[in-house]
Amino acid sequence: MKNIVMLQSVKTKLSHIPLWTRNLLPVLWIAVSLLVWIKASNSVQHVLVYLAAIYALRYATRAAVPWKNIAGIAFAVLLIHEIIRIPFSTNIVVSGKAFFDMFRIYAGMFAIGCIFNNRKRVKSALFYSATAITLVLTGDMIRLLIKLKTEIMTKAHVFEPFVLNHPNVASMMAGASFFVFSYFLLSNLKHKPTVAISATGMALTLLYQIVVASRGPQIAFALTIAILGFAVPGKKQKLYWAIILVIASGFLISFMGKINQRMLEKESLGNLSERTTVWQHTLKLANERPLFGYGYGKDLFQDTYY
Repeated sequence: MKNIVMLQSVKTKLSHIPLWTRNLLPVLWIAVSLLVWIKASNSVQHVLVYLAAIYALRYATRAAVPWKNIAGIAFAVLLIHEIIRIPFSTNIVVSGKAFFDMFRIYAGMFAIGCIFNNRKRVKSALFYSATAITLVLTGDMIRLLIKLKTEIMTKAHVFEPFVLNHPNVASMMAGASFFVFSYFLLSNLKHKPTVAISATGMALTLLYQIVVASRGPQIAFALTIAILGFAVPGKKQKLYWAIILVIASGFLISFMGKINQRMLEKESLGNLSERTTVWQHTLKLANERPLFGYGYGKDLFQDTYY
């Protein structure tokens, strides 16, 4: 009964908001999301995060709810471990500074748990963020096309400045946005605007992954789609999906060079672009200090690693 009264109260309040104002709200949320995802607005990002954290203080009792699961507990354990190992760092000052420089991340996590406390809010955040990310990536594609012209397919992955810090990161965000749009398209088939936005977003994010040609994210994206297909209920459906995968795999292998020429670079594929050397060195360092490592932060990592 109490929930019904609250719902009616919310509806009454919304009815007093002018229609044009309500129609502008999605634009506002997308604009805010753009500020978060555009690389040049770091200071704006910090302000937004801290304002959100301050606002979330009034709902602090909700903060623990999202973490009452296996993933949340695992994260809490890792966070405690990070704090404990600071005194054992090879440079306590550098490690401590790097750790506390991440305070905005913790503030953001606190705010997320308090503000996005129900399915509707989480879905809205995902949709508007995916839309903003897609706009950022589309702008990057236009920039690459203007600068590289006919060489866009061969040089986009190394052309600086990188959007979202690195082509791999941008490609992974494109892939994540693709799946967000897929969900909204399939769950809102009767709502034409959502279908149109989602379909457009899926096309643009897929195109971005092809243009940037980051091999790791492309492989991860393809494997994710392959695995998700088997989540469809029914043995026949799974069999049909397996057949589709076999046909699609044959097509991809046949046209791999045209889809991504970097897939044919045997030398870089053989050593995973020298990542094997990095992994071997990392394993060596981990074996030297298995419990507490060398410390925390990028600066200390560079000093230790190199």
